[in-house]
Amino acid sequence: MVYIVKPVKSPDGISTKYVQSTDDGQRIEALYVNQPNKHIICYSTQIGCDCHCKFCYVGRNCQLIRNLTRKEIVEQCENVIVDQHLQSAEKPILFSAMGMGEPLMNLDDYIRSIRQLAATHPASKFALATSGRHPALIVELGRRLRSITNEIQSFKLSISLHATGDLRKYLMSASADIESTKNAVNMFKKISGFPVEYYVTMIKYVTDSADQAYQMAKILCPTTSAGDMPYIKLNRYNPIPGCDFERSPLDRVMRFKQILEAFGYTVEYYETDGSDIGGSCGQILSETL
Repeated sequence: MVYIVKPVKSPDGISTKYVQSTDDGQRIEALYVNQPNKHIICYSTQIGCDCHCKFCYVGRNCQLIRNLTRKEIVEQCENVIVDQHLQSAEKPILFSAMGMGEPLMNLDDYIRSIRQLAATHPASKFALATSGRHPALIVELGRRLRSITNEIQSFKLSISLHATGDLRKYLMSASADIESTKNAVNMFKKISGFPVEYYVTMIKYVTDSADQAYQMAKILCPTTSAGDMPYIKLNRYNPIPGCDFERSPLDRVMRFKQILEAFGYTVEYYETDGSDIGGSCGQILSETL
């Protein structure tokens, strides 16, 4: 059984971080965000993580302990739903596997969990973020989703890109090369029909240079004229304890965005909810450990 240990509400009332506990005393966290057009539940799929991303609190401070079971994943989300009284929500719920852990390393229980959540909450939507550690698992996810298209109506895959070349390997030591990931993404879209986005964390003087933008534009470019130009989302780094990285100034983010757009990419800049309560991207568990 998974139960809530402590809810932490943001001052603006938009976000709530839920510190939760498993039967064996492990801590996991989920973030709830109330947006105008949807409810978002960003939840964890593993206890700990072994991807070791340098801009992520869990990656810097935790080892992988174990996968969460299907039951634990569902209970983690249902705890939020009950506490927020979303059982008869007038807006759809987006279940976002972007919390602690690499979801594709727990693929069986992840698929079982979203099937159960979709059955209980028919209007729900789903999203998953991956570091692209094993490109073959991206393709396998596409196959699994294709087999349950009558159950899962809305799904979005998010690839944690963040940088190119040696810089990406430094920041995300467990990630596969971009070309392999890109090929797997193309297969995923062909097999499943679901959309894919690339995420880039803007870290001051690290990932936000014009050179990185030009390299990214070149490496993500479709290999055929019929290929779709990838959708890219930019989000400024969320500070975590013990890390010297800083958020990119907005003018550097906009310059990065303009370079990508000049190549024909659709680029969105967005602000992450929950950073004031340690619940934003990269901050999970930063107030728990």
